[in-house]
Amino acid sequence: MIGFSGTYANCKVMFVTLLSSVCLLLPVASLAKDESTTPHWSFEFKVGQFESALDKWDTYYDENPFLLNVGWSYKIFRPLEIGLSLGRMTTNGIGDLPIQQSVGGDVNFTLIPVNISLLYRFVFHEKQLLVPYIGGGWTRVYYRQETGGGDKFEGSHDGHHVKLGIQILLDSFDKQSARNLQRKIGVENTYLFLEAQSMEAKENGIDLGGDSISLGLLMEY
Repeated sequence: MIGFSGTYANCKVMFVTLLSSVCLLLPVASLAKDESTTPHWSFEFKVGQFESALDKWDTYYDENPFLLNVGWSYKIFRPLEIGLSLGRMTTNGIGDLPIQQSVGGDVNFTLIPVNISLLYRFVFHEKQLLVPYIGGGWTRVYYRQETGGGDKFEGSHDGHHVKLGIQILLDSFDKQSARNLQRKIGVENTYLFLEAQSMEAKENGIDLGGDSISLGLLMEY
């Protein structure tokens, strides 16, 4: 898998360092024993820049296109959850088909990653402002390439992913809106989060994975 380069790499290093510092500074506390008052499900939406691991990507395709994701999770217990996410990235290029390793004309490339993740959140009480987390799991990446001449190539690779991030509890900043969301649609907590993810899906030397840094919104209910 190719790594980050230049400023993008520096951003990732700074983000991981900040997250590690927050984990060390968090107080050790126990969760409330009444599990009936805590949320069990969550929904998230995130968008981020994606750096593909395909060879010569920056030469033939738009650099760092946006990757959109939606996901759903169930909390096995308060800190530990299992989730499913679906992503989509589409970009245009010209002159090369990196998966077929051949020359082409105009190319439209679509990537659809499906992830099943086990995620651990360092949450110690319900009103915790900053919640770091780490996770990973199984990945299946579907791709489609279409050339200006009408040729189409499709397929999929299995792989894995790892991710880490930090969630910021928005309820602390607007308590009235938080109460309205809870009363009207059952949302218990709303978080803004920043996440770094590395994904690998390699077959026959071709890696459909890549790295991304995303910003998202998560709601627990």
